[in-house]
Amino acid sequence: MSSRIRLLTMAVFCAVASCLTFLAAHAVTIDMATVGNPGNAADTTGYGRVDYQYGIGKTHITIEQYCEFLNAVAKTDTYGLWTDDVNWAPVSGVSRTGSPGSYVYTPTAPVGPSYPGITAGNRPITKLSWFSAARFANWMANGQPAGSQIASTTERGAYQLDGRTTGAQVARSAVNPNTGAMPTFVIPTENEWYKAAYYKGGSTNAGYWNYATQSDTLPGNDLSISGSNVANFYFWSDNPPPANTHLGFTINSEDFGFSSNHLTGVGMFAGTTTAYGVYDMNGNALSWLETPVDPLAVGVTYVRGGTWDSGWNPVLNFSRNYRFGTDNSELGPNIGIRLGTMALAVPEPSTCVMAVAGLACGVFSMWRRRKRA
Repeated sequence: MSSRIRLLTMAVFCAVASCLTFLAAHAVTIDMATVGNPGNAADTTGYGRVDYQYGIGKTHITIEQYCEFLNAVAKTDTYGLWTDDVNWAPVSGVSRTGSPGSYVYTPTAPVGPSYPGITAGNRPITKLSWFSAARFANWMANGQPAGSQIASTTERGAYQLDGRTTGAQVARSAVNPNTGAMPTFVIPTENEWYKAAYYKGGSTNAGYWNYATQSDTLPGNDLSISGSNVANFYFWSDNPPPANTHLGFTINSEDFGFSSNHLTGVGMFAGTTTAYGVYDMNGNALSWLETPVDPLAVGVTYVRGGTWDSGWNPVLNFSRNYRFGTDNSELGPNIGIRLGTMALAVPEPSTCVMAVAGLACGVFSMWRRRKRA
């Protein structure tokens, strides 16, 4: 083998190694659903119109994904991205060991009886403030860097937080100062979330479902049903439960003392999605939104979705007419993170893969020419 071919072969191996390092450094992958039909009509509620195509996470951010985030940026947890509250039994999520500067975070196993498909890491992360959700979005928008909680990791990106942990939320940035481009990950606005949940799709005047399960009928809560209208929620009524529904919680149904896990794995109801293929927009966990309640209600933001503990009136709690505001510093056991994006990636080979392919072709061409000679 000539020196030129040896050099080019070494370059291929170096490129492959570089790509593997890059991929290993980006441990969190979010599967995005494309929400099309830009310029759709708003619902009778006044919500749901979005004039552009965007993406939204098919599932909530999971406990495992949030652990990856914590282990990258919270060896010293400057802005309280973790609290011991996340280990409350019904939503037990993340344990922390070590001391400041060397903290390590791991998913906490579900408390109580186990259920097939539910693991420590695949449940939605909850008990996080709006500011923690924004810091996670910044970290994703910045390419999942490792290091302390500074401008290049968590404090700037989609949102210019700069140490804020309470008070009014921060507006979405048009440009990520760390990349000079539009932020790749954001917290959805109320209209973005609403459209992805209830819009029927297919045209700009398709109309809206009453529930985020492509149905006008309240979903059932029975985990054993593999149907197209099922969700994780608490049901209670003096009347007999409807089809595919039982009294109490979806799992550990009679645990009214909150001593067992009540979260299901994200996307477990495989036959139940919105028209855009998004899971659990009714049930399991609410989602932080980017829309403040009112200029006079400083520090209060809307959440939507319906939850595992949705209470005595799931007919209302899950319907598209239901919304409520909560304090941005609230650590709700039923509020999670679902990210969106304005910049959808085109499904094509990555730059890294293309570079390796080009180098490999170069080696092969040189080898063929040398062989013919």
